[in-house]
Amino acid sequence: SAFDNCSSLTNIIIPPGVTEIYNDAFRGCKNLEKIEVNDKNKYYSSQDGILFNKDKTIIIRYPSAKKNVEEYIIPNEVETIENGAFYQCENLKKITLPEGIKFIPSRGFFGCTNLTDINIPDSVKSIENSAFSECSSLKSITLPEGITSISEYAFKGCNNLRDITIPKQVTKIEKETFSKCTNLTNITISEGVTNIKEMAFWKCDNLKSITLPETITSIASSAIPKNVIIFAKADSEAHRYAEESEQGYLLEGEPKIYETNYEIKEEETWDISENRDESIKATWTLADKTLTIRGSGNMKNWEYNSNEDWHN
Repeated sequence: SAFDNCSSLTNIIIPPGVTEIYNDAFRGCKNLEKIEVNDKNKYYSSQDGILFNKDKTIIIRYPSAKKNVEEYIIPNEVETIENGAFYQCENLKKITLPEGIKFIPSRGFFGCTNLTDINIPDSVKSIENSAFSECSSLKSITLPEGITSISEYAFKGCNNLRDITIPKQVTKIEKETFSKCTNLTNITISEGVTNIKEMAFWKCDNLKSITLPETITSIASSAIPKNVIIFAKADSEAHRYAEESEQGYLLEGEPKIYETNYEIKEEETWDISENRDESIKATWTLADKTLTIRGSGNMKNWEYNSNEDWHN
């Protein structure tokens, strides 16, 4: 963190004697346009103002304010992206990753608020802590089947992310992985996931339902918002969780269908009290093909196998 939050710094030159640059050395340098390295340095190099190790197999830092570049193709010889390498690079809209990358590092693309397009190569096995946090323009991302882990906060605050599929080899959805993904409407959780941690889908306001596989063995009490309907298999952990947390759910299987023909008049009042004493009434009004039910009190539960008419 040597130059952490040096917000007016625009250019830095690495001299010959520097042998090691630690993580977050240039974090928060929001106006940094160029990093240059003296040719005599044995450990580091620079290409187009971007900091690499000497043989350019590791990209260490892309300047946050590098000008006139909206798309960046990481060179094919790069094998590793350093932690926070593209931290708050708000000018970038598209990044192409080379095949061979094994993981997306911690805070690798944190705060790239204009990033709309990034490929994840098949070689990637893990996405580390906060890798894409606050990438608020990212609408979709395809995760390769080979990924085995997605760390906490990985997509936190990606508030334009609309759908995502969790690959089969991932076993955990960690703490706040998708929290504040306010436009997330569809998530597919493949068989193989066993745990969903705290606040995994916190403030996912547009997520209406979620299908949980039978492999789930543990769900944190705050993992899924109360307004989300859970689809699950009967007697599964997801089923138990939904019942204990008093969350809406539907069980997998053939639905029971009850059909009847009944003419609803334009306005009709029904006694819905359990003992038929007219203490609870409901008025049903049909107008412009809209059925409106008005009333107050607790309706008696109607059961499919009962002999009663459904409107009672």
